[in-house]
Amino acid sequence: MSPAHHQLPRLCFPPQPGQLTPEPQTVSTRERSSLGRSPLSGPEAGTLAMGRPEEAALLQLEEVFSATLARIDSLVLQPLLMLEPTDPQSRECLQLLQQLRKSSQQLWKVTEESLHSLRERLRHPDAIGLESLLLLDGADRVLQVYMEYIESYTSCVVTQAFQKAVKKRSDYWRSRQKALQQQLWGMTSEGSMDTKLAQVLCQPLTRHVQEYVSLLRSLRDTAGEHRPACELVAHATTLFENLQSFMRQALDQAVATQGLWRTLSSRLRDALYTPARRLLQDSQDMPLTVTPLRAERVLLFDDILVLLQGHNVHTFDLKLVWVDSEQNGCVFHLLTPEEEFFFGSKYRQDQVVWQWKITQAVCQALRGKKDFPLLGAGLESSKPPICRSMAYTFLAEGRLCQATYEGEWYQGRPHGKGTLKWPNGRNHVGTFCQGLEHGFGICLVPQASEDKFDCYKCHWREGSMCGYGICEYGIDEVYKGYFQEGLRHGFGVLESAQQAPQHCKYTGHWERGQRDGYGIQEDSDRGELYIGLWQADQRHGPGVVVTQAGVCYQGTFQEDKMVGPGILLSEDDSLFEGTFTRDLTLVGKGKVTFPNGFTLEGSFGSGAGRGLHAQGVLDTDALPPDPSSTCYRALCGPVSLLHRAVDSLHPFSTSPFSSWSIGGSWAWASSLWRAAGRASTAPSGTSCTPAALGTCRRPCWASMCRARGSCASPRSTCAVRVPNWMTVQAEWKTSWRSCCSTGTPRPYRSASGRL
Repeated sequence: MSPAHHQLPRLCFPPQPGQLTPEPQTVSTRERSSLGRSPLSGPEAGTLAMGRPEEAALLQLEEVFSATLARIDSLVLQPLLMLEPTDPQSRECLQLLQQLRKSSQQLWKVTEESLHSLRERLRHPDAIGLESLLLLDGADRVLQVYMEYIESYTSCVVTQAFQKAVKKRSDYWRSRQKALQQQLWGMTSEGSMDTKLAQVLCQPLTRHVQEYVSLLRSLRDTAGEHRPACELVAHATTLFENLQSFMRQALDQAVATQGLWRTLSSRLRDALYTPARRLLQDSQDMPLTVTPLRAERVLLFDDILVLLQGHNVHTFDLKLVWVDSEQNGCVFHLLTPEEEFFFGSKYRQDQVVWQWKITQAVCQALRGKKDFPLLGAGLESSKPPICRSMAYTFLAEGRLCQATYEGEWYQGRPHGKGTLKWPNGRNHVGTFCQGLEHGFGICLVPQASEDKFDCYKCHWREGSMCGYGICEYGIDEVYKGYFQEGLRHGFGVLESAQQAPQHCKYTGHWERGQRDGYGIQEDSDRGELYIGLWQADQRHGPGVVVTQAGVCYQGTFQEDKMVGPGILLSEDDSLFEGTFTRDLTLVGKGKVTFPNGFTLEGSFGSGAGRGLHAQGVLDTDALPPDPSSTCYRALCGPVSLLHRAVDSLHPFSTSPFSSWSIGGSWAWASSLWRAAGRASTAPSGTSCTPAALGTCRRPCWASMCRARGSCASPRSTCAVRVPNWMTVQAEWKTSWRSCCSTGTPRPYRSASGRL
């Protein structure tokens, strides 16, 4: 610190809050004369005489202003901070006053730095250039400090902080009124105490800036030929000229905002009030109509647009307000994320003013700082961008109610990349178009009962899934396929996890979320593979069922039930034709063809006993099935193609069809049977050997059939094992009928028993 600074020891800035401060003292007449004395008349006149008069005047101006700030701090700001907060309003008031004192400290500090640079310049004018002055070289920094002080001061004005603080300590301020009038410049004897304090904290700054501008203009004229000092002086002059305009606008907005809070009801004031909010325009001063809302009053703040309708308050963040540039007479169009309005005025000029102010307020809100020096006079573009990146929570009823969107916007709608989150945990991350999900996106949907999510990774169109996607469900299922309007539609594969208790997989076509058309389903729980047609999520139409035991059924399904005749091929290549139950049991009229060509035709059903009961004819004269026949190819053709599909049905346990037990009444064609019995009961040419155990003597039966029992009479009991290892145990009775091909009489043996 220079020696000149120590000539004013009591004008140094007071200590920080919490430190002990001496009682403010009255400035003596000698001190006042020294403050008003030119720096060229003191002991340093010899060293300072070489500077310009404008520089010497700036030095004197800074000394006076520094001393004034010191007195204001000790006589006004510190006593104001002695406020004891007892409620939220007083606590807010104290915080604003503390911020004001902090800004005042910064202002005093930068003034002292400027004062020091001026003294050094005047002492060494040849060695130190004009551009070394803080007011010139650091003009932007000095300007920022002044603007912060103005913001703090206007916030105190808006919240009536001076009035509340004085009211809390009215006796103290009443006793100090005369002393303050003597020691503080700009304090009058008229008005309330809080008004006087507001003037003391503002008028010295206003006058100081005015004198700054005047001296800088003179300095600019005298230093016009010197560069780069000339550019610095011109720049500083412009900044402080703009600062004057900024101060006037800030004070006007603060006074208007303070007056508004006084006129509003407590409910509206509580809903709208913040210390930093400033009123820019009121429809009571410039009438405006709003449709379709029909608002009674419109308030434009520097951060929100407010429409008052009775007891309802509609607020819109200016960052998410779009002003339509197209005009129609005295009406202009406003867009918001959920609503749109038309603003009109009786006079064209009023409509233009409103539209311009709203547009500039939107630009200012998007920049995040106030326009300097005036609203709409910034260096940046005065037109707000159409595309923006913001966060917004939807309030209107609908699918987006309470959902928060964060991302890119276009003309009031989510457009581009963004994230949509619902309170219940649902999230969508992807691209949007005109407010709807469009393009690739990932959506997480929580399940209500468990802490699990369904994950949709697919393409979207106009808010719903459309096209190819992969969906991982919380119930351990995965769908890979196509969607339309949010539903499975087209080809797709739905498969449960391998570790799921009941593994199931469907591969095929879908329609509006249901299995429809051709598809293949593997059901490990039932041990079946179904290949065929579907309708409305049920098996419907021709289809083939293959079990894990190798049984294959081909038939017609209706509403997931087997209807009409069908064909079943067992694991030993026995062919069953007829009507079947859900568990593939033959019922009603049907036919069984064994691998060796035997056929059993008759009526089948399940009785009270174990196995299948039948009444019919067993023809042992038929040839084995022709692989080229239509019936055989119809079933065996698909079955051969399904062998690999059957192998893919894993993991499977032991087959539920590992054992068969069939019982019933049979008619057996004995023209091919030679066993123990009476020759007189058979046609001529037959030879029999009475024995308990007989064998087939015909070549086609060699090593294929065995009979156990007695066949010595027309009615006897025996057991027969057929080539597919089924055993017939029955009571036999011989009858005769003509052969259908040769007309030769053929003995038939009907049986009643079990197979």
